[in-house]
Amino acid sequence: MIYRYVLETIEQKVVALKEEIEFARSYLFLQQIHYDESLTFSIKLESEWHKSAMPPLSLQVVLENAFKHNVIIPVQPLHIEISRENHWLVIRNNMQRKISHEYTLGIGQKNLVKRYAMISNLLPVFEIENSSYIVKLPLIKDEDGNH
Repeated sequence: MIYRYVLETIEQKVVALKEEIEFARSYLFLQQIHYDESLTFSIKLESEWHKSAMPPLSLQVVLENAFKHNVIIPVQPLHIEISRENHWLVIRNNMQRKISHEYTLGIGQKNLVKRYAMISNLLPVFEIENSSYIVKLPLIKDEDGNH
């Protein structure tokens, strides 16, 4: 299902939020198999927002970054919460940075900003607040980028 979604949406400008959420649930389910109880997540969205749109695979970029940059072990579980604030999809995770010699280039963030800039006047927001990493993705009302 995950690969089918990628193949079907990769060429589209936007997809329905409902599709992105279904994809995120499948992706997180697979990650939960790998991490077991070291990963928890919640998705809290009202159904009236499911028709909003966003660039395809935006959630995957955000979720992959959470897995890439954080320690995820039983004594330090990763918690991911997806919710909505006004016209923003908010993805929040607790920060427990990996100690690594890898230099991060912010490629995922830059990619999201570029993809949103092509369809909207609002851009993603990236914040750190109270030991949480927060990404706010604008929800688009239609394919013309209106909110």
